[in-house]
Amino acid sequence: MKALMSSFRSLHGGRRQVRPGLLIGLFFLCLPGLAWAGGGGAKSGNPLTPSASSPGDEVGSLPFTNAFSGTTLVGELAELRSLVVTWRSEGRISFQRLDGRLFAVTFVGNHYLEFDRAQLARTNVQVAFRGGRTFSGGVAVLQLGRLDPVRLPAERVMMPLGRLAAVPEIQGAALSLAVLGTEMQHAQVGTSFGAERVTLMQIVR
Repeated sequence: MKALMSSFRSLHGGRRQVRPGLLIGLFFLCLPGLAWAGGGGAKSGNPLTPSASSPGDEVGSLPFTNAFSGTTLVGELAELRSLVVTWRSEGRISFQRLDGRLFAVTFVGNHYLEFDRAQLARTNVQVAFRGGRTFSGGVAVLQLGRLDPVRLPAERVMMPLGRLAAVPEIQGAALSLAVLGTEMQHAQVGTSFGAERVTLMQIVR
């Protein structure tokens, strides 16, 4: 936990300014998709090798599942595997098979991930925070750069990492998310965009 917290602080300790005009355009581009209406010791490596899967209850979209909460990647398994360059974890991972060849991979607990930026920009993988039972009825605050934060229901919040990764001018901490449950559960997701990597850190308390 200490190592992950140190990584989270370093992730946000060297913020680089992102041009507001660029983010305003992306904000309005991504706004329709922001609200997606539709445990163990430390680990590392590539986590995207499922040992089990459970069926979804909505075809072609992320199903509501009470049991899981955390950052969720949705896409074909080959694309998901190609994204992850580095992974460190003090949590667990849930795999769900959705429609056809799509999987939903939810990172539950504390995780540090590095994505290949070029791959993230060109794939159809979607990234969201799924609140599950833990954050049901809570609120999420999504912020893009220095724009005013947006308050959203905590159940499902879209994070447009792919669209941001596709704009080379976006560098540094361009997206952050804070999620608060009704019983003071708290999750933070921070990102940092580099020339070749996109870093995502999730801390849950």
